[in-house]
Amino acid sequence: MPTDFMSLFALLTASGARFVIVGGLATVMHGVDRTTSDVDVVLDLATEPTRAALKALTEAGFRPVAPVNPADLADPMVRRRWQLGKLCAGECAKSI
Repeated sequence: MPTDFMSLFALLTASGARFVIVGGLATVMHGVDRTTSDVDVVLDLATEPTRAALKALTEAGFRPVAPVNPADLADPMVRRRWQLGKLCAGECAKSI
């Protein structure tokens, strides 16, 4: 698994993924003096590039923190079910 940021960026770029870095690392890259212990990446969720990025990340040893199959992220229908599930959970909580 890459332990430096440049290796991670190279891995994602080589996979053909479109991505941006956000969060603490993005602020550091813009010159803000702060520490961070993770990398927040936003992927363009077009199906094929997402599959390629997830394959590359998985082969490099990266694993999701959430208990999900990483391949599901590339499936628009699965993502929609996740969204609807969260929406329903939020609406259901409001009605209690």
